Amino acid sequence: MDALPPIPYRWDGEALVPAGPHWARRANELLVVGQTYTMEERQERSSKSHAFYFAAVKELWESLPEAASRDLSTPEHARKRALIQTGFHRRHDVACASKAEAIRVAALAAMLDAYAVVVIDGTLVSILRARSQDYRNMDRKTFAASKQAVLDYLSDLVGVPAGERRAAA
Repeated sequence: MDALPPIPYRWDGEALVPAGPHWARRANELLVVGQTYTMEERQERSSKSHAFYFAAVKELWESLPEAASRDLSTPEHARKRALIQTGFHRRHDVACASKAEAIRVAALAAMLDAYAVVVIDGTLVSILRARSQDYRNMDRKTFAASKQAVLDYLSDLVGVPAGERRAAA
């Protein structure tokens, strides 16, 4: 079963009640009366922090040395590469029958995701794809850690010590 989309609820002292008529209709569409569901609190990220992060990525990208900016053509590319390089990625390994097949698989992987890092080791192709930082895929704690790692990584590329960047922010 696919994960249910988030529905906001309000505690009325006895039960969790959908937070408004729209959410009540949505709950009726998705949930089965009498079935037990496990709920987990999700702490929302600050939209202000989110906006600051993307602005900081863009600012750091605009300050990249020429050599780095050739490889990282957009702020999005820089952010995703930083996520991969700092361990916030998904890894997919493909075992191929030959070196020629590995080269074809790597070319296809690179074509399907321009931001992926694709590595060929003999007949093994490793595809590293940045984890999504959207609200649904990354909780607040993981987002904070990945945000810090990305900003530190990009600061290093720019040549600004992370401590100086944090003080300026």
